[in-house]
Amino acid sequence: MKKPRLLFVDDEPNILDDLEEIFGYAGKYEFFTAGSGREALEILQKHGIDLVITDIKMPEMDGLKLARQIHQNFPGVKIIFITAVQDLIGRAVKVDPVDVMEKPIRSDILLHKVEKYFENKRRINIGKWAAGGGVVLTVFQGFSSVMQIIREPSFSGMIQNFVFIALLGFFVVVLIRLWRA
Repeated sequence: MKKPRLLFVDDEPNILDDLEEIFGYAGKYEFFTAGSGREALEILQKHGIDLVITDIKMPEMDGLKLARQIHQNFPGVKIIFITAVQDLIGRAVKVDPVDVMEKPIRSDILLHKVEKYFENKRRINIGKWAAGGGVVLTVFQGFSSVMQIIREPSFSGMIQNFVFIALLGFFVVVLIRLWRA
């Protein structure tokens, strides 16, 4: 499975270095950095970015203008804003971001928010996939332990996945037969 692609945008190189360190250590993501909004748009055109983490207050093109460009030209790409200017938070919320965080950034919280975003995105995709096949699997959202089993990469995790899916299929068949009776 391909790693989610992140784009970090900030005019402060030390912030970009910190973000690279945080997400590089996590090892779950492929990421790119941009020092300006214009550079970010170029990267968005060349690479399939899933999530942008951007500062709001930047010279030339601020994060809000960048967000509008992203929504217009790359509708599937979501945004997390980071800012040191508390007055901009209200304006940022109007652009419909995944989240808005204040600087200084707590790396554990940012990493958690990004992981949560992709976990929710996977759940939605599983639901869409299942709904397309005629089965609605919103059951996944209620059982975090089941989701943990499904994500388990080991051989025993694969066995548990198989058993879970077989049982789920059995219950769906039973429910359909009861409903038709």
